[in-house]
Amino acid sequence: MDIGYGYEVHEDAFAGLGCGRVYIDTRKTKRSELEQMIELGIRPGDTVILRRDAHIPKTMLARAAVEAIAPIRVVEPVKEPRKPGPRPEFTPTGDTREALSAIWFNRGYTTRGALARMSEVYGKPVKRMAAYGAFGKRGMRSTGN
Repeated sequence: MDIGYGYEVHEDAFAGLGCGRVYIDTRKTKRSELEQMIELGIRPGDTVILRRDAHIPKTMLARAAVEAIAPIRVVEPVKEPRKPGPRPEFTPTGDTREALSAIWFNRGYTTRGALARMSEVYGKPVKRMAAYGAFGKRGMRSTGN
């Protein structure tokens, strides 16, 4: 029989692995489940399934005790590939980029006014941080003195 053991994992981590019994320790249990598994849970012919190799460190005497009774098989969790995030909302190109850049650096506009005018030209709302990312900071605005 396959017997699952984990440290600080959820019981669902062993779903689909065909484990007849699952022992899970937490910091609060101080490996009492591991001790119970060694004393009562595993028999010759069983296989101990770990989700990570570190769940029973190789330096622990418990690892040797488990290996003396049953082989250990480590089944690492499958990492899902990272899904690409949303596409950037503000990606002007060509002439539109030049026109927006001219508006952004025109000192005749306040930042709010420049963003409003850029939104009109671009056809979609342009956020301040998107403009910073595309063109850089506008610099100090003159006070008119």
